[in-house]
Amino acid sequence: MKVRILPSASGAGQQHQYLTSFLVGGTISIDAGCLGLCSASGELAGVKHVFITHAHLDHVGTLPIFLESGRDPSAGKLRVYGPRETLDVLRTNLLNDQVWVDYAQLAEGDGACLELHPLEPEEPVVVNGLKVTAVPVDHTVPTFGYIIDDGSCAVAFGADSGPTERIWEIARATDRLRAAFLECSFPNALDTLAAKTGHLTPRLWMHELSKLPPDTTTIAVHIKPRYRERVIAELEALGHVRTWIGRTDHEYVW
Repeated sequence: MKVRILPSASGAGQQHQYLTSFLVGGTISIDAGCLGLCSASGELAGVKHVFITHAHLDHVGTLPIFLESGRDPSAGKLRVYGPRETLDVLRTNLLNDQVWVDYAQLAEGDGACLELHPLEPEEPVVVNGLKVTAVPVDHTVPTFGYIIDDGSCAVAFGADSGPTERIWEIARATDRLRAAFLECSFPNALDTLAAKTGHLTPRLWMHELSKLPPDTTTIAVHIKPRYRERVIAELEALGHVRTWIGRTDHEYVW
């Protein structure tokens, strides 16, 4: 399985993650925070499926741009999956013919290029040979984490979440789990803010690691840019040898 963290910054701060999108296997995206901004070269034209974790702007913001300019129209409709509540937010607040064209409602032949597919928790769907299982996690709005399994290995995407349980229970039961992309938004000094906003700090991160098999590689993502150096220093101080700091535009292969 191949996973790439798509970039959302350039220049000296190119590793800052202002927006969130992961490319899986070249045809699936987890979230669309920066998906549209990364599509100018045409390399993402083959993305046919987008699994949205939740409705916050840094996870859905460039979906309209990708629909307009980033996809290959000959590839058919883009299928967007996520919590039912999240898809309702997209319909009401983003693809509503005011902020952006409601591509899901255009008549066939007039440019319809989008299908919205609500997911049920823990009911896998199979796309492009990958089994994708949505699991609710603990954030301030309805949010799914995802476990993606290609039959030989599995990778978990924990999404934006504070301490949570069920996704890691399922991950532990997946004997071919290789890695987990796990957010770490704030430094330890902001534990209270993290708790109120449904995020993790390095101290909380370490507790989440205890819920995973010990040989799982954990990759830190969604580090708030203004706290990036502090969070990285605190993560490194944990001394966990299988913790990596997520690198944008790097291809992870399992």
